[in-house]
Amino acid sequence: MKKLKKWHIVSISLVVVILAGLTGLGFWLSKGKITQTKAKIYKVLPFPMALVNNHPLTMKNFLSRLDSAKVFYDKSGTKYDETGLEEAIANKMVDEEKINILAKTNNVSVKDSEINDEYSVRAKSADLEGKKNFEDLLKSYGLNTASFKSDVIRPDLLATNLVVWFNAQKNLNSDQYKLADDLMKKIESGQSMEDIASKFSQEDATKMTQGDLGFIEINGVLPELKETLDSMSAGQSKIAASRYGIHILKLEEKDNNGENNGARMHIKQIFIKPNDFEKWFKDETQNFKVKKIVKI
Repeated sequence: MKKLKKWHIVSISLVVVILAGLTGLGFWLSKGKITQTKAKIYKVLPFPMALVNNHPLTMKNFLSRLDSAKVFYDKSGTKYDETGLEEAIANKMVDEEKINILAKTNNVSVKDSEINDEYSVRAKSADLEGKKNFEDLLKSYGLNTASFKSDVIRPDLLATNLVVWFNAQKNLNSDQYKLADDLMKKIESGQSMEDIASKFSQEDATKMTQGDLGFIEINGVLPELKETLDSMSAGQSKIAASRYGIHILKLEEKDNNGENNGARMHIKQIFIKPNDFEKWFKDETQNFKVKKIVKI
């Protein structure tokens, strides 16, 4: 029995020593400058940079983004303040997590197909800087296809989809949708779309062209408006929301006279400005608990 008691005391002592060591390690990792030694540990351990409503943002992800940003600025010959860059990346990660939380609360998500489509668009339009392909370009910045999709494209698309969701909410844009409904009644009663657009559209370019956007190839249409436009017949009008605001769209005609005989649409629109998304976002997240673990 004495031996068991002694072993029990030794076991407890070892646990205390280990916990004390881990506490000391955690304190060291969270304080002071990010040294090379700390960076190596951050890249192995899932050590949190910050918590947003108890959702952890890891130092590993932070350092990966920081390294890529430094490579970008160094390649372009752009001078940067390292402390300012670190703060900007940390703040962006916090904002992205706030968007994640709000998006989940409001059932807003990003489909894999959206991510893949956006990846293709960026790959085709990118300056390859002498590289053979887009994947090689990403490697030169310390990225790969998977990390680019998860750390760059997905947050961008989720933020955009949340704005589209906000602009589509009648309860958050009540005056705007009342105006849209009133204008739709004018159109349905036979009033000229051109006259209504000239008088009521809240975008200078649309007013100048009396709402006529001309022919637009299907690939040039905002993704969030494609489904609405595809469902429309020539002469039909509908209300739709985009990342920019609220649109009353009228489809004049469709043909296949685009590039390489691609589909195109002749569209007219009346544009209505939405309420301030940034204000709503700030109001919705003002009580979010953000705890900085590592001082950046």
